[in-house]
Amino acid sequence: MSEKTVDPFAHLRILTMKQVSEITSYTPQHIYRLIRAGKFPQRIRIGENRVGWRLADIEAWSTARPMAWAPPSAPESRVT
Repeated sequence: MSEKTVDPFAHLRILTMKQVSEITSYTPQHIYRLIRAGKFPQRIRIGENRVGWRLADIEAWSTARPMAWAPPSAPESRVT
């Protein structure tokens, strides 16, 4: 049995474009389109030629998005 460890610094974690793309299932091109449209968390500069996104910002953005699909409902029982 292993106990899941909670990282107290998870809110400070910085993600790369590859990680953000994997989490959101969006291509980098689409992510940049959303940024230009003001519909995605802003990136932060972490070096002269390097940017990233805060994990907390991506998680907050993701949970605030409406569900695009509804799970299938249970089949209705028909009484004849």
